[in-house]
Amino acid sequence: MISSNEYLSSLMKKEKVGGSELFSTMMKTLALSNEEILKLLNETHNVKKLEIIALLLGCVSSQQIFDMNYLFCDDYDGLLRALSRHSKNGYMESIRLKGNDANVRKIYGLTPEGFNRVFRHVSSISDTDGSYCLKNLALRKPSFHEYGISLSLMSLYRAGFEYDFEKEVVSSDALINTEDSVRTDAILHINGKEYYLEQDMGTESQAKLVSKIKMYDDPNKTLIFTFHKIVPSLTIAYPDTSLFLDGTNFLPLGDVLGRKDITLKPNEKKFLYLAKAVVGKKGTITDISSKVKQIGILDRAVKLEAFKESRMLNMLEKILAAPSLYRFCDEGMDIYCHQSELLCHSNAFKKQDYTPLVQKLFKDRLSSKEAYFEFEGIMFKNAFRLKEGSYVAIERVEENLGGLVRMMNARKKESGNYFILVVNTITFAHTLAKLLFQGHRNLSNFIITDENGYETFVSKSGKIKRRDMSE
Repeated sequence: MISSNEYLSSLMKKEKVGGSELFSTMMKTLALSNEEILKLLNETHNVKKLEIIALLLGCVSSQQIFDMNYLFCDDYDGLLRALSRHSKNGYMESIRLKGNDANVRKIYGLTPEGFNRVFRHVSSISDTDGSYCLKNLALRKPSFHEYGISLSLMSLYRAGFEYDFEKEVVSSDALINTEDSVRTDAILHINGKEYYLEQDMGTESQAKLVSKIKMYDDPNKTLIFTFHKIVPSLTIAYPDTSLFLDGTNFLPLGDVLGRKDITLKPNEKKFLYLAKAVVGKKGTITDISSKVKQIGILDRAVKLEAFKESRMLNMLEKILAAPSLYRFCDEGMDIYCHQSELLCHSNAFKKQDYTPLVQKLFKDRLSSKEAYFEFEGIMFKNAFRLKEGSYVAIERVEENLGGLVRMMNARKKESGNYFILVVNTITFAHTLAKLLFQGHRNLSNFIITDENGYETFVSKSGKIKRRDMSE
């Protein structure tokens, strides 16, 4: 398995949509025809396009606009002047964050006057008269919370997702303005499926977060908790360059980190491990110096992932202590947890076929793929049957809190079935092992592995060891 640094670095390297292609993808959310989108693309008025993007995202930072590589792509100062001018003219308003989120300190949103201006503009070129904008993209005041949602939405757009969404939707089954109302931050419509988005900025208590699960009261709904917090830019901690030298040649980074005779400060070691994930263990100090920006981006992703994992595991503890909450998970509810900026990589949007994994682990013991497997009231939707009659239940648990709850509850029951917990990284595998096997001396039928089955861990006498499941 790979480390968390390496896994996140691999996500960073995946190609993103940009330029006019990105703008076109975003405009499809407005239910515009290809001809109408082309009209917008051919307009030379960048500011109007900027306002439309602010409407779609709810609020926006100058960095988000600039990273699109489309509007003001060669003139960042020009973009800042345009945003400032629109604020002075009353079309946009801005707020300052409590601290620098990387290099973002100020976020912008439309005013009522700016919203009406966008509505009139879209109506002038669209047969839909802009009603879609008014129904599902109502005016949103800029806030830190809205900024978090905008990062999630932009992540999906940058990955080429075409989707519809509604913001701050109150459940039709609930009474508005009562304690029982369900106010979803956003509902995403992707490939005919609905996803209920709840944005967390670390300001709500864990008890309030998990209470939202109960409010949905439907195990068939898919929830996604997205997490974000302010992360300042990385402070570079370069070790002494002489540490990298072997005579006149630079040592590979892997050799430097592996030498016991080299003393590195904690922040220097952390920086080098980040650098290793970006440039590889054979990279040198020269490679590092040309990848400082990418290393900073990875550092941000690592910190946000740690924040997400902490919130997720705290939620897990509270859910497991409340039968009224974990029953939704046992009945099959999927609750995904992801950092906002990398939402596009969530397995919530992927169809998983675990047949190759089961074949690799159990070889000729595999009999059939099952529609589901219900074990002691716990519903597993990824299931297989072995020739000897036992079952294999699978959950991808590094980001699916619902699946993790199901596995934690299944360990309370003895059986001859197998339970496979799929993770992305060795980092989380060790965290999971401590959680899963705590208080259980022998859970040899519980298996922690990656999606390829290359490294498999099971419990034996309280220790984690590799094992060949084909035995």
